[in-house]
Amino acid sequence: MRNFLALLAEIHRGVESGTLTQAEAAHYVSQRLCRMFHCARASIWTTQAGQAMRLGGYDALASRPLTELAELVDARLGKRLVSLTRPGIFVSEDVMADDRLACVRDKYLAPHAVTSVLAAPLRFNGVISGVICLESVGVLRQWQTSEIARLKSFANSMSLRKARAAISHRELRGLSRPGFGGGRLV
Repeated sequence: MRNFLALLAEIHRGVESGTLTQAEAAHYVSQRLCRMFHCARASIWTTQAGQAMRLGGYDALASRPLTELAELVDARLGKRLVSLTRPGIFVSEDVMADDRLACVRDKYLAPHAVTSVLAAPLRFNGVISGVICLESVGVLRQWQTSEIARLKSFANSMSLRKARAAISHRELRGLSRPGFGGGRLV
């Protein structure tokens, strides 16, 4: 866990300094998640206005980042992704037989040969703003209790880092206003 938190800190600095894009950050986190969970693919999705769009990910089978745009443009699909992860975690060991995934089966799961999914929400100000998704391909996978707990913990860590960054930005903006503390931050 400590190594993952250090990775998040390093990635956050890269995004803040402009040396990393959001997609590159999602790729690095996803690549680490693939190694940690021994899964075929990992991705990070953003959910806005009921739609879901993949920010980035990693395909461990092909050893390459997932850079192509994947978008669930049907508003009900994005809303479904949010509702499935609202309890804090979503586990499906057989996505083709799981009725909860019927609306994404033909548009995403089948074309990408996904067999099992483990997903956790990313929250910002108490609202689900994204999802971390781990995918198994080919063989059905029974996600272990320890894996489920670990992914949930990682998602919470990412959500907390985002909240802390937002607070820091607000504080810095407040400090840089003329008249507050006698000047601007340099």
